[in-house]
Amino acid sequence: MDTPIALTDQQMLTVTEVARRLSPHLRGQYLQTVANLLSDVVVGDASVHRAAHRAVQMIEISAWQSSQRRDLKVIDGTV
Repeated sequence: MDTPIALTDQQMLTVTEVARRLSPHLRGQYLQTVANLLSDVVVGDASVHRAAHRAVQMIEISAWQSSQRRDLKVIDGTV
């Protein structure tokens, strides 16, 4: 089992506020990404802020790439 990451109330608020940018179905993946990004750093307000925003970027890019692949399958008739 992975070790839990201890966040202050303010740090948790940062993570949850940033998560609101994402569709609800992507938020679990977002939280896992935040945890992964924080696993190798000293956890502080700045590192949580960076990890939260970086995770959203990573999830948004991944979701966009997935949609592009689906669109290409429809265009070339492989769906």
